Amino acid sequence: MKTFSKLFLILGLAFLLMAFLTPKTAMSCDPDVPFLTTLDYPGSPGTHNEGYVTFQYPWKANYYIDIHCGLNPLMRVDPCNPWTLQFYVALWEQPAGGDLVKFLPPRIFWPLDSCQLIEFEYVHPVGYIPGTFADSIVVKVTMKPKPIAGCSGLIPFQCQMPPYQTVFLDCWRDCWDELLELEGIDDCTPANSAICRIEWDKPLPVELASFTSAVNDNTVTLNWTTASEENNARFIVQRKSDAEWTDVGSVAGNGTTGNLSSYSFKDKNVKYLVSGSGSKTSNFRQKKLFTPFFEEDKKLGFIQLKTS
Repeated sequence: MKTFSKLFLILGLAFLLMAFLTPKTAMSCDPDVPFLTTLDYPGSPGTHNEGYVTFQYPWKANYYIDIHCGLNPLMRVDPCNPWTLQFYVALWEQPAGGDLVKFLPPRIFWPLDSCQLIEFEYVHPVGYIPGTFADSIVVKVTMKPKPIAGCSGLIPFQCQMPPYQTVFLDCWRDCWDELLELEGIDDCTPANSAICRIEWDKPLPVELASFTSAVNDNTVTLNWTTASEENNARFIVQRKSDAEWTDVGSVAGNGTTGNLSSYSFKDKNVKYLVSGSGSKTSNFRQKKLFTPFFEEDKKLGFIQLKTS
């Protein structure tokens, strides 16, 4: 009897050890995919306030924003007062499943030399090591717009609010169709996965779609179209002569709109500079004056005219 008891004990321990060491299969795992979602920002009022936007300078108020998997609200960028966006993403398994989960490395789809700085901080569980399995995981995502890396800039602009710093507007670009892809898997074999694709558009306050010019004797007609505008009070058209820019007129903007808007301006009695090729040139640019605080220069380039 003692021999049979020892044999059963040994067999029982062997089965337990095999069950412990054998990888999970689809039959032994919860067949459902993990949960992957953004969370309401800690301390935010109400629901659907997953993101918290703060500004570098206090003359713009911080605010909460809806951030979710899929297409998100357009967020314009003011180079004079860049914002910082923070939000939390959680990954966990069904309560009854008991499976462990982990994040795969995030995939970022925008130019890394411009548009956005992005950081990931794992805040739950405490002491979590990225890439390992846990019951549930929460990551804090921080994003901040940035100018083009290494850009020296050709169009300086002094901001109109404290600290009245100078920024180079041509070092900032419109950032469209940005995509952050987060994927989480469980510890089953094969693994079940959940994917969250967070998409944004982060353009500058006015997106210039086209610009053309026409010349008739000493009159230059400028025509331009915008794809979108935000708080655009007016366009100030400037002409360069003797190495200095002077205002020659203005055109009212359309405030805030996501529709195409067309504009035209005529500059009469233009004086020209004669280039080495014998053509006459005059240089124009726009200044888009935004309400209440931001102004942007846009160099429109040279207009070539035949010599008389």
